[in-house]
Amino acid sequence: MKKRIVVLGGHGHIGSVIALRLRDKGHEIVTVDLESSSTSRTNEFTEVILHDQSLQYLEQGITEAIGILGGEIDVLVIATRFRSRRKGVPESNRDDLKLTADLDEHLLAGLISPVRAIELVVPQMKKGSRVIVVCSTNAISVSHQSLGYHASAAGLLQACRVISLRLAARRIEIYPICLGVLERYGAKQRFEGTDFGNSEDIWQVGIDDLCEFVSFIVDKGLRSSMGEPIVLSAGRSAMDVTAAVKNVYGHHDVF
Repeated sequence: MKKRIVVLGGHGHIGSVIALRLRDKGHEIVTVDLESSSTSRTNEFTEVILHDQSLQYLEQGITEAIGILGGEIDVLVIATRFRSRRKGVPESNRDDLKLTADLDEHLLAGLISPVRAIELVVPQMKKGSRVIVVCSTNAISVSHQSLGYHASAAGLLQACRVISLRLAARRIEIYPICLGVLERYGAKQRFEGTDFGNSEDIWQVGIDDLCEFVSFIVDKGLRSSMGEPIVLSAGRSAMDVTAAVKNVYGHHDVF
């Protein structure tokens, strides 16, 4: 059955591939994100472009997407995180003395904005509608990522639990998916010429597997879900379990 779907963060590496897969399944897709990036599927979907990361533009964008889909939403997919666009600001801050660097941006993009999007979309949903939140195993484990990334992931996971219970009576379902390291070569044809990570990292989640799982939730759902995390980690739920073996933590020696 064709469903009306909003993908928040639909221009990112994960969100754009999910949106493409759901479109190929016959669903009506509207993406909401900042300006198109190199991974955006220009002309593949109806796009709502946000002028910046503020809540004001997020609210306007979500409202516009709802209008495009006729005022009713069947599924909201959230696949957004903070990525620094400022020159000289590291993507992942590994300096122990700079714990608060970019903390506010991470919390805005990775926690506050997703929760606000859910708040705006839920009134336009009916019984059986679904919210799918792409989160990270860094919500419950530690890696080389910045404190802000860990904090926003943990907050989002707990928010999903709370919101799920509050929406249970309305039969609106929330599915937080905690990803381990994502293997992007599963969609090699879409990212040809791009160098992603260490090819020796074989314990990774295939992006095609993620898309198939998201598609399954969109179509069928899981009867037992009540906002608890669904972990897709390819056995790496501790995220940096390999660090102990290789004697490294991110890019730094720790032993």
